[in-house]
Amino acid sequence: MARMLDLPLDEVKIDMIFVRHMATRHKHDRIVDSMINMTHRLNLSVVSEGVEDIATYRRLHALGCDVIQGYLIGKAMPLPELIATFNNQSLDFLQTQPRMVTQE
Repeated sequence: MARMLDLPLDEVKIDMIFVRHMATRHKHDRIVDSMINMTHRLNLSVVSEGVEDIATYRRLHALGCDVIQGYLIGKAMPLPELIATFNNQSLDFLQTQPRMVTQE
């Protein structure tokens, strides 16, 4: 952790070992929550890898995770295949309701 202070970071990636088991292991959920909070307090972005189901995506979204990676979105693939897949796939399930902002 101390090395983070000296490295030129703009994001922190949370390893899939914690993300995959968030729904079934409370300690993993707490670790991910703490990592997201700590990373945001350092003004860095959070990337969570290993997101394979919608429940994990929703939990990460609720915790404020900035970016997800994993089979929920798609497998690793060459750029031309990614473009073709993206053009032919709907990612509507990832849409969230916009936050309501009230002015006081």
